Amino acid sequence: MSDNRQRWQIFFSGQVQGVGFRHTSVRVARSLGVTGWVMNMPDGRVQVVAEATTDKLREMVNQICQSTYGEVTDWESQEQAASGEFDRFTIEFETPCR
Repeated sequence: MSDNRQRWQIFFSGQVQGVGFRHTSVRVARSLGVTGWVMNMPDGRVQVVAEATTDKLREMVNQICQSTYGEVTDWESQEQAASGEFDRFTIEFETPCR
């Protein structure tokens, strides 16, 4: 399973702060077995760094967008190789040192 894992760095735009977006992201990610973190950004976006299979990452994004009732106006992702450094999905308050 770890052979086909990817890391996606995702930026969600819209009304995504102050509406439970991070908690929804944690709930969805954990239910799918996705690891990584979510964090509010100073510019009003929310950043997610997530590792899982491509199918699970796509499903996570779909469920997050559906669960936020149209508050997401846009999202973009950058694909990278998975590092395997995460053991669960968490809310971060400062960018984790890597």
